[in-house]
Amino acid sequence: MTRSLPGMAWIRSRDRGLSALRRATRTAIVMPGVFALGSVVIGNPALATFAAFGAFAQMLLVDFGGPRLDRAAAQASLGVAGAVLICPATAVSSHTWAAAAVMLVVGFVVLFSGVVSSVLAGATNALLLSFILPVALPAPASEIGDRVAGWLPLPQRWSPTSCCGRRQNTIRFGSE
Repeated sequence: MTRSLPGMAWIRSRDRGLSALRRATRTAIVMPGVFALGSVVIGNPALATFAAFGAFAQMLLVDFGGPRLDRAAAQASLGVAGAVLICPATAVSSHTWAAAAVMLVVGFVVLFSGVVSSVLAGATNALLLSFILPVALPAPASEIGDRVAGWLPLPQRWSPTSCCGRRQNTIRFGSE
């Protein structure tokens, strides 16, 4: 008779295939690693902060479906869109009223862009984080490059299972 860890039956009943547990574990390993790389090895706190939050947003807040190529394209598009949003957010971050007004517009556009496609709907939280983080941390425009560099490495691609691994159907019907 094999014994499993306490609580695994409860987790398996709610997370068939343990996909959420794997994503959370992968994020818990990669996120501190990219933060340490940026802050200790490279010595750039802005890059480290945005690398950590970029890893969190791109690995945990989104779960794109479909074939491998479609998932990889969606992840790449999310990285680029996040980098694009970081630029205006950093530019207005030093001016509170401008930051609030631009946040209102960007928030509205990002949230309602989910009507256009299900991929955009699944990425709204990550896209909002890519704008909220830089707009909430006042910095000069000269820091845009460091912030974008932290966001762009897309650390989840370092893991071969993130966009190239097997994907199981996680839709449940009735009381399965």
